[in-house]
Formats: sequence, C-alpha cells, structure tokens
Amino acid sequence: MRYYLFILTALLTFTCACAEHEELPAPGSEERMRLTLLLRGEAPTRTGEDEALHDVNIYLFDRSGLCACHLYATSAAVGVELLKGRYTLYAVANAGRDMGDATLRQIEQMTCDPDPATLGDGPLPMSARQEIEVTGDGRIPVPLTRAVARVDFSFSVQGEFASRLTVRSVQLRSAARTMHLFRDSRAELAAHVADLPAVTDPGSEFSATYYLLENRQGTVPGITAQGQKDSAHAPAFATYFQIEASAAGVEIIYRIFLGENNTSDFNIIRNRVYRLDVRILGMNALDARVTTTSLDVDPFEQQYEQGMTARSELQLQCANSPAGGSYTLRYVREQGTGTLRVNGLLLAPGADFPLHPYKGEVTVPLEYTQPDVGEVRLNLALEGPDGVLIERQLFTSFIKPRPHVVCTIDKPRLYAMDRAIATITVSQTGYTGKYTVSCSGTASLFINLNADLNPATSLTFPGPGSYTLRVRPEAVGSNPFTLTVQDAEGQRATTTASVVGLKRTATYTLNFDSSVAGELSVMAQGDYPVPEDVNLIVRPTLQLYAGSSVTTKTYTMPISIQKGRDVAGYTLDLGLAAGQSYALSSYTAAFSRTVSKNGMVEYRVK
Repeated sequence: MRYYLFILTALLTFTCACAEHEELPAPGSEERMRLTLLLRGEAPTRTGEDEALHDVNIYLFDRSGLCACHLYATSAAVGVELLKGRYTLYAVANAGRDMGDATLRQIEQMTCDPDPATLGDGPLPMSARQEIEVTGDGRIPVPLTRAVARVDFSFSVQGEFASRLTVRSVQLRSAARTMHLFRDSRAELAAHVADLPAVTDPGSEFSATYYLLENRQGTVPGITAQGQKDSAHAPAFATYFQIEASAAGVEIIYRIFLGENNTSDFNIIRNRVYRLDVRILGMNALDARVTTTSLDVDPFEQQYEQGMTARSELQLQCANSPAGGSYTLRYVREQGTGTLRVNGLLLAPGADFPLHPYKGEVTVPLEYTQPDVGEVRLNLALEGPDGVLIERQLFTSFIKPRPHVVCTIDKPRLYAMDRAIATITVSQTGYTGKYTVSCSGTASLFINLNADLNPATSLTFPGPGSYTLRVRPEAVGSNPFTLTVQDAEGQRATTTASVVGLKRTATYTLNFDSSVAGELSVMAQGDYPVPEDVNLIVRPTLQLYAGSSVTTKTYTMPISIQKGRDVAGYTLDLGLAAGQSYALSSYTAAFSRTVSKNGMVEYRVK
C-alpha cells in the first residue's frame, strides 16, 4: 500500500516542540477533560478508498499558538485529555507514518507532493482544520475531507464521424504536482505541473477516473461560449485533456479544459467531483459537459441540553446538472430518538425531501430535537439527477440540563479595606436540590457579609436562587476568582469574575502628651486603617532635669496598631523622682514593615 509525502517546512526562526499525548503533564489545580475524537472521511463519492482512513496525525494548538498535543492514530476513535479552553485542530490522514512534532507555522505551510500519475493508487490524502471548545468531557466529531478532486472523464465519437476518425491518444496535461494542505493552492510555475502518461489507441469510446491536486487557476472574464475555452484564453497552467486524432489525412487535437463550468472557470477544487462527457461531433466540433456538485453541512454543537434544539445548515452547490437539476435528501437515524426538521418541515427517517437549486445553489436549515438523554448520529444522503450520491454525518449528544451560573460584582475596584458584594445566581431546569460550591482564585470570599472570618473554599447552596458573598482583594491588580457549582448528580457549571486591587498609602501622625506628671503618652492617628496587625516603634529623646543637672535619655515606645484600626497609643512611665521634670527633645519613628504583606498598603509616618 502506497502513501503520500507530506512536507513540513523546516523553520530556523521559530521552534516549538509538541508534546506527545503520554507526555502531557499530570493534572494539577486545573482539571483536564476527557475527550474522544471521532474520525471519519468525507468525500462526494463513496467508492471505498475515496473515504478510507488508514492513519491520522492530529495536532491541537491552544489560543496562543502553542502545541497542546500531537497524536498518531490508526483507529476511528481517539482519546485525549485537555484543559478547558479553545483549540485549533489540524488533522492529516493517510501519511503512512507518525509525522512527529511540528509548530503551528509548519502545519499551516504543509504541502502534499505526490506523483500525479499514481495519485489514485493508494489511500487518498485527507485533512481537517476545525476550532473546538473544551468545556467538559465529551465526544467531538472530526470530519476529514478528501484533499484531492475526482475527475470522471469520458469521450465518444458520434455518428458517422466515428468511422472516419482515428483516435491515437488521450492525455491529461498540466496536472498539479504540489498543493498546500491547509490553504488554497494554485500552480504558478512550470515545475508545479506535470503531464500524465498518454493512453494510446483508446478507440472511439473511452472512460477513466483521475484524482488531481487542487489547482485554482481562477476565471477568465469575457468567455461566453464553450468554443472560447481554449488555449488562447486559458491561464498558463490550467489543467486539460488532450485528444490527438486524425481523419482523412488531417491531424486533429482536441483540448478540453477543466473547471467549474463550460466557459470562463478554470478552477480545480479539492473534494469536488467533475464529470466530463465529451462528444466528438466532427473535425472541429465537440460538446463537453462539465457537471459539479458540492455539499456542505455545518456540524452540530458537541452537546445540547434536554429541551434545546440542535441546529445546522445544509448548502448545496451544483453546475450543469442534467434532468432539470432536482436533488433528493434523505437520512437514517443510527443513534438517537429525536426528530429532524428540514426547512421547517418534519422529515421522517428514510423519507425524501426534494431540493431544487436556484441558479445552482440552495441552502436549507436543519433542526433536530430530542426529549431523551443520549448520543445522536444522523446519516444524510443527497442523491442527484446524474447519479451522484453524497453522504454526510451529523453527531451530537443530549444531556440533562446543567446548572447555569451568573456572577455580578457591585464594586469592581477596591482598596485593601474595601469589600465587594458578589451576587451568585444559580438556575437549572427541573432541579430543586442542593449544590456544592468550590471557591478558588486570588481574591478571598466570605459567607459573612459583616466580618472577615476564614475565607471560604467550599460551601453549600440549598437550591436554585441568588446568593451573596463578600469579596476581598489580596493583591494589587487583578484578583480573579472562580466558583464551580455542582448538583447532586455531578453536573457542573463554572463562573469566573474578578476585582481589581488598588494600592494606597496609610500616613500616620504622632501626637505627644505630657500633661500627666511622670508620664509621656503618644497617640498615632492614621488616614487609613491597617489591613494587618503592625507595630510602630517610636523612640523619643528626653531632657531630664534634676535641680541644676540635665540628663539626656532615649526611650522606646512600641505602638501596636490592630488590624482594621487607624489609631493606637502608648503611655510611658518615666519613673522620675520627686522634683524631677523633663522636656521632649526629639524623636524617631518607624513601622516594623513599610508595606503590608499583600503589597496593597504602604505605611508612613508624617
């Protein structure tokens, strides 16, 4: 079995290794969610290898562009553990090997470079890019689309001209040799295209299937007739079939250019099916009909609660469809017990819903409701007038209603001694029981609104309703906190809020009092309370008088200011003898610490 070469461009200016799944760090304070990635191939035709997945390389990048996980899988269901958040998933199928670590830039620049002549000989290259949001355990469908276009080509020589024309060869020319896997591709150099080997002596009738890399050569304005879609008007590297023949001694070359229509379009787009039925009518006349059909179905969300409606949208685009262009949609419900509405009309499993594209397009909404808890898998099948059959799958699951939590803060900016009130509102359809609530984060939360007791790390709400908590900042800047509310059945909801801590200065003024004989008192008065017990050490220097003698002495007066207070004092008994007196000469004063432990208050003495 052959596989394809996927090129990861080497980068010298940016490196970032992806960790293999088993090397992810063990869960810490942030809980990891268990996910199952459901891999499946999607192609407009279901012909075995067109949708076959033999192996898949999966890369998950977080919002900062760092690789959160790289997986190599050979099964359709892959388990992975991720932290909650948004990720971008890239998947590459049928590489035939573990492609190893890669940076986001390398993945986005990845190219596929097979031999165009043997592109259809093995499992076809497939890819996927999708945004996922991890909010809890669950199953995530990952549809991988065929990275190549399929061309069903046939020709026949019509009428009496069949006995006169000898077809020597038919050849596909200017096929793309390389393409970008995760962005649009266009051949721009001669080295980017190649001619496939010619089929010699095909007779007067011929049919074959080709697989081609994407080659978006664009449109050429002004081409209004099929006869103008020729070498003179085509872009330099447009892909085409060349039929070489002769009749009555005249050499004839027919060139049939591919594209989205019979005139101005020269695009070959991945995961499309092109059908060319060429009828050679004469020496210079041929009739080439190009038919294209594509079907896009938006995925359901990963989970819905009972009572909610899963919504999607089906978009059908087609060109040159025969038999009036009528299509039929039907579906099979493999898992689930609900009902599907198409364009507002109830559609039973197996029943037909007609689609009539207007100007080659039609879009219809899909709505699925289900009263029961469980997994849902719908297989959609679109059958076209030209025999094309396109299938798509829709996945989701319905769960019991979860708690819904909203937190509002009355004061978002706080000084150290300020307190905010957080109002927590919990609602949940059909549930009246208790909730266990866990609290975490930088800010501290308290149940008692009138005092700061021990911060709450867990508490209980008696049922749905609104509850108030007291919030205290513990640092300058953002103080986020998270509340996780869980019902008795283990269903959880999380809300995150934040208050901003502001820094300020507490300035204290000293007032000395010597009105009581033999004592010296000092009172420290501040303009802001202290957020913790703190000591202010005052050292006065006194002149002691005893008759004609004078003595100088320094004392220590420790003032203890209690948490939440802005005033405190100290009285010093000088132990003077009868007839002694004193006078304050000078003093020094300093706090035992200049800044509070949480950094929010700076202490100063005026």
